Amino acid sequence: MRCPSCNTENPAGAKFCAKCGHKLEAAPAAGAKICANCGNPLTPGAKFCKFCGTPAPQDAPATPSVTETVAETVSAAAAGAVSSRFTPVDAAAEEAARKEAEKKAAEEAARLEAERKAAEEAARLEAERKAAEEAARKEAERKAAEEAARLEAERKAAEEAARLEAERKAAEEAARLEAERKAAEEAAKAAAPKADDRYARAEARFQQTEETPGTGEANVKQEGPVSAGPAQAYCKKCGAPLDPKFQFCMKCGAPISGAAPVNDADKPAEPTPKVSAKPAKEKKESSKDPSQKSNTGIIIGIIAGVAVLALVVALVILKPWQTVGTTDTPVADNTQETTVAGPLDTTGSTVSTETAAEETAPAKEYSEAELSAIFSEGDALLNDGQTNANAGEYQSAMVSFASAINSYTAKADAEPDLKSAADAKIATVFPLYTDSILNYNAFLFGQYLNGGLYVQARNTLDEALAFGAGLQSKGYSVDMTQLQDQRNSLVAIFREKYMTAFNEFTTRENWSRDEAWSLMEDAYNITEADGSHSLFELSDLDDPLVRRYHYAYAYSIRKNAEKSIAEGVLSEADAASQLISVLPACDYNMLVMYDAIIYGERAGVDVSAVANAFTAMQNQLLSTQNISLTTAGTNNGSFLDINHFWYFNDFNSGLTDEFNGVTTDNMHWIRENIPAYLQ
Repeated sequence: MRCPSCNTENPAGAKFCAKCGHKLEAAPAAGAKICANCGNPLTPGAKFCKFCGTPAPQDAPATPSVTETVAETVSAAAAGAVSSRFTPVDAAAEEAARKEAEKKAAEEAARLEAERKAAEEAARLEAERKAAEEAARKEAERKAAEEAARLEAERKAAEEAARLEAERKAAEEAARLEAERKAAEEAAKAAAPKADDRYARAEARFQQTEETPGTGEANVKQEGPVSAGPAQAYCKKCGAPLDPKFQFCMKCGAPISGAAPVNDADKPAEPTPKVSAKPAKEKKESSKDPSQKSNTGIIIGIIAGVAVLALVVALVILKPWQTVGTTDTPVADNTQETTVAGPLDTTGSTVSTETAAEETAPAKEYSEAELSAIFSEGDALLNDGQTNANAGEYQSAMVSFASAINSYTAKADAEPDLKSAADAKIATVFPLYTDSILNYNAFLFGQYLNGGLYVQARNTLDEALAFGAGLQSKGYSVDMTQLQDQRNSLVAIFREKYMTAFNEFTTRENWSRDEAWSLMEDAYNITEADGSHSLFELSDLDDPLVRRYHYAYAYSIRKNAEKSIAEGVLSEADAASQLISVLPACDYNMLVMYDAIIYGERAGVDVSAVANAFTAMQNQLLSTQNISLTTAGTNNGSFLDINHFWYFNDFNSGLTDEFNGVTTDNMHWIRENIPAYLQ
């Protein structure tokens, strides 16, 4: 096509001139007139070219009549005269028209070039805009990732801070309890002389029952007013007064050697006891050395007195301290009737001297104000626990409640008359303690499922039950029914949680086999203190959780084999051998069989035994459950794609759909018959 502006020949179909950029018109239709000057098509009936102004050729007129011929001759003569007069003018007009056409063509070319450049600029700007958007998107993703990392770091920091705060509170609580223990020991030491008085009286009785030599009657050694004698010694360990005849302290049992002597001149004289008579026949036997008899009785009395005193001191001072989850040792009654062996009589029989039990003092009554002051520390802990429980901080609440209970029992241990009041306090606090544990476990049950939740809930319940049992053994009224019920049902609760979580995976359009296997591994790895598995044992093949464990294991093995082959780590022959070897471990899963057959056939390995076993299982399912399994990759009517057949499902119907699995009866048939094919 020729350019009307520069007469350059352009290829057919070109829309713009390759030389000047002039817009090219399509070729004129057949029979259309073309301007002789610029080559553009002429408008039908036009007398001049609209592009360059050149006169358009006119069609030859029809043969005129004689009259018309004469008229045209006259007109032609006139026209010739006119033409001869205006020809120069027409040439100038034509040149002007041509230049005007060239100018317009140049303007058009410039416009088109401007449009082209504008289009290129627009394309460049669009590319820059998209690049900017992509950069902004990536920057937003980066900032979002940084924000997520920051939030995760803050969460971990908050958890660490909470852990440290809990440890700090636990340390403070331990320090407080230790201070209470020391205070109780000091109180017990202060009260100890009261107990020592009883043994001092017993010792005085031993001294009074010595026989006078040569009389045959039991006389009491007469003592007058005590003059200033040797300095009195006191025990270096507990400060109790010591008798020089004894080798050990009657209060704490410490050796007497090295005790600090103190002048005892102001000690009052002991009263003169009455003389008790003995039968006359004992006179002959009284010739033995009285000092030997006296020493024997004293030694025996000392041994018995020290033993009893040690028991009393242990019960008073060494009060058991209970923390959450430990069992308190019951405190025995510290009022005892002690029988001490006396000196031997002349007949060889043993004369027993029994210390009289002190009369039980009436229980002390306390006013409400006194009880409030005594139990103020426990009440403050109780209030802390209620505040924490109301705020949803159940772990802190149960620690506070347990500490309050320990405070009450400590007061009652130090003063038995407070036992009933402490029991009433504990009867109020222990239900709150129970509720905080149950609420805390409910919080745990709502977290992302893992074995640690079970262990934490189990340990919390076991510690609480041990705590309650310790209180019961000391005679306090506590009801542990709710705690025991949840402990008994804990395994069932978590079995159901793992079952539900696994089933939820299979409802997804694309579910993670790795996630399913990780879930079942986690469930299996939960163990008790004796090493047994808490939720299920793999030996129970019909357990629904075991069925799911084997199914997840089968998928994990299949995926690992596929990945190893793709990475060149495992050949298809080795993969087939590996899959065949794990068939018993995955309960003869048909998908594992199918993969082993495919890999073996590709590698030229004989897998006919596995193929025969696979066919036998297909026939069994078809004849008993009306399930037709296909390996075509899609479900087709009554046929089920093996990849969408949930091998593990728990049901005993014969329905055919993609959610049904192998019945228990058929699993038994498979376990009994398929191994024979694989031998």
